[in-house]
Amino acid sequence: MAPESTELIALAQRSLQEQDFATAADLMDQAAATEPGNFDLLQMAGVIHSLAGKHLRAAHLLQQVADLAPASPEAHANLARALWRAGRPADALSCHARLDELGVQDVATELDRATLLSEMERFEEALESCVRATQQAPGHAPAWSARGSALHELEKYEDALQCFEHALALDPALASAWANKALTLHMLQQYGAAMSHHERALDLESGNARTWSNCGASLLRLGQSQQALDCCDKALALWPQHALPAGGQFLFEGEASRPHRQYIATLFNRANLLLNLDRHDDAMEAYARLLELAPETDYAPGAALFSFRTGCNWNEDEAWLQRLVRDSNEGKHVQQPFVAMIAMDDPALQRSVAERFVERHVEPRQALWSGEHYRHERLRVAYLSADFRRHPTAYLAAGVFEHHDRSRLELTAVALGTRPPDEMTGRIRKSFDHFIDAGTMDDGEIAALLREREIDVLVDLMGHSKDSRPGVFAWRPAPVHVAWLGYPGTSGLGAMDFLLADRHVIPPGQQAHYTEQVVYFDACYQCTDNTREIADAPLTRQQFGLPDDAFVFCCFNQPAKLTPATFSLWMEVLASVPGSVLWLLEDNRPQVVNLRREAAARGIDPQRLVFSPRLPQALHLARHRLADLALDTLPCNAHTTTSDALWAGLPVLTCTGTTFAGRVATSALHAAGLPELVCDSLQEYRRHAIALAGSERGKLDALTRRLHDTRQHLPLFDTAAFTRQLESIFASLHARRLAS
Repeated sequence: MAPESTELIALAQRSLQEQDFATAADLMDQAAATEPGNFDLLQMAGVIHSLAGKHLRAAHLLQQVADLAPASPEAHANLARALWRAGRPADALSCHARLDELGVQDVATELDRATLLSEMERFEEALESCVRATQQAPGHAPAWSARGSALHELEKYEDALQCFEHALALDPALASAWANKALTLHMLQQYGAAMSHHERALDLESGNARTWSNCGASLLRLGQSQQALDCCDKALALWPQHALPAGGQFLFEGEASRPHRQYIATLFNRANLLLNLDRHDDAMEAYARLLELAPETDYAPGAALFSFRTGCNWNEDEAWLQRLVRDSNEGKHVQQPFVAMIAMDDPALQRSVAERFVERHVEPRQALWSGEHYRHERLRVAYLSADFRRHPTAYLAAGVFEHHDRSRLELTAVALGTRPPDEMTGRIRKSFDHFIDAGTMDDGEIAALLREREIDVLVDLMGHSKDSRPGVFAWRPAPVHVAWLGYPGTSGLGAMDFLLADRHVIPPGQQAHYTEQVVYFDACYQCTDNTREIADAPLTRQQFGLPDDAFVFCCFNQPAKLTPATFSLWMEVLASVPGSVLWLLEDNRPQVVNLRREAAARGIDPQRLVFSPRLPQALHLARHRLADLALDTLPCNAHTTTSDALWAGLPVLTCTGTTFAGRVATSALHAAGLPELVCDSLQEYRRHAIALAGSERGKLDALTRRLHDTRQHLPLFDTAAFTRQLESIFASLHARRLAS
């Protein structure tokens, strides 16, 4: 080499010793400029640029090296690594094709190739490379770890675990094997075990962004939202520079752009966690950023709409809604069933969303029950739920659990989720013969336990709500599977046999929108607990910021159920009823700010909206008595909220929708003897709201008195009679199954 380049190389090596990679790379550029065709100099410069994170420059230099020495395996291997780090795996794979032509067969090359193929989601081919690597070097632990990772991507989790265990037997300090095994345990729903493996991996390699990301995903499943968010933030801060967006784009596969899967998954998890932690402004910003970078991310558009609606940010609501409808009808995975249940007014679309979700996320299983006839003195009924706690479902069903005839039924509660028990959990626990804490068990373990206990009727109280476990039913652990109460829509699950409903929520002729066989109650499908306490505290309007002499409309629905159309109708009602106010639940601060802004935009004084925070159940029920009329929402009604109002003696005005979720209040009002408060159109709804607050105030007072006088005798609140009918349905369905 020339003296000038020799001196520059020496300076570059000194910078490398000081870990000043950027300076070293600049010096090597100067050295390469003095001898443009020097193979060794160009190769050294390319490698140093890779160390400096300047991967595109490294690839440019190493391409020159490969051109100078087309038969050099080292040159093509170095170029392949640089291209991969530059986010160009397809071009890197072309280098491997050249290595094949040169007859190169070694472990390092096969593992590099497997990494590239995995990056391109060509997992079958990646596995083939890993198998060759383990055959070439059976004692090479990283090869076994990579093989396990490829099997994981192919959802062959048990085989993957065997590979990871083999790798760790060879090298207990191999961080990648601990991390990959943790991810597989996570997919097998063994979140506690996954966490211990994540922690071991981080002890060995604390700067690995993917491990931090996966750790956050497991903590999310364990209900530790703040710790999970911390992990996501750590992952995003550590993410390799080659996988970060440049100018809003990720460069992969040559000139094509697509997001790095796990980087986007981390952004998605972070947005979900912010929503869980009630950091609504941050959540909305996070969803917006996610969709800016990766607009086609599965389920992200629906999650974003739910986030924006939770904060009542409706600036682009119609555009979001149109996109969800269009893309769902095209078969895309843009929303989860829960979002479709709340936001959509099309039961056929809700069914298709649920079926696609189940097809992707619920793996078909070998049935555990295969036609055996049990011989039990009592019918064995198990309820599956994560909501045996302070939760709307528990408030409705606790009385039913207590009224069950234990001489005829042997009851089992299977408690899912990770939330700590509370006083409602304690109350419910006493109602069951067996109470199983199954939050840390996977679907297969829960199903096996239910089969071992010879459960006759397994009741799902969750549907697709938070912490649900539809995978348990895929194992067919019981002769009869029933969906009831907790989710007003279809599961889309072939293993769910029956859906309990009534003729108001699913009118005859509409059963085709449900994958289950619909079974009807005589009256409302929704039970109530007629022992619910209503606080006798002397509450006043002043305590809640309500004017003494105003007509008070109220709606204590969660804000995600509010829509611009419904809110506009409410503002028209306020405009037509001078001095009236609308009393709403304060769920988050952005909701309050945005709704007051929306009111002003519709010509209504923002102060005519009054907000109150959540309260303990007894006080919440009591405060209903300060209002005059509850207003319902569409396309998703008030459900437990309707029952709350009616139990407290407050009439509810509803408009019958087109879906199960949009017809629940209609059913409840008929069972409460108040069909006059059911409207068939929004125009009628608006007209009735105005009239009941004005010219027909006497009629409203009469309805209120009727509700108060007859409450204890109404079908809606006859918990004992409801329970007897429910038990009769269970017995009938079980007998039908055994006779088939």
